[in-house]
Amino acid sequence: MPTNNIFANVELTGGQPWAVKIEETWGGDQSYVNNVFYEIDSPTPSSSGLFYRSGTEFKNNIVVGCSPSGTLTGEYSLFYGNGAAAAGSHVVEADPHFTGPGAGDFTLVSGYSPALDAGDPSSLYDDVDGTRNDLGAYGGSYGAW
Repeated sequence: MPTNNIFANVELTGGQPWAVKIEETWGGDQSYVNNVFYEIDSPTPSSSGLFYRSGTEFKNNIVVGCSPSGTLTGEYSLFYGNGAAAAGSHVVEADPHFTGPGAGDFTLVSGYSPALDAGDPSSLYDDVDGTRNDLGAYGGSYGAW
């Protein structure tokens, strides 16, 4: 289960039709929880930066400035500036207000980001300090900022 990762500034190269592929693997279900996908792009219109297959658990993530293949579907996730439709339950479509993404700082601006305390309310996903899950790589039980 990819958890608390940052996938940033990835561009498609080589022979694959995508830069990052999100789907179930080896015949089993895959879960993507508390990750950041930032500016994953493809320079060619016939391919996508972010390949996404619905049916994969996608929860408490932030996806910004990506060129996905099709509709992005998630639960308790934030989508912004992706050029594709977003669907799912408890989806936020707004700028996440990262502290300094150009410098690699994907923490959320305290007191201002709509991704703060916007994650799944189940205690299973609570932040390290016991508060409701923040979306993105620094939220949840493995995140800290």
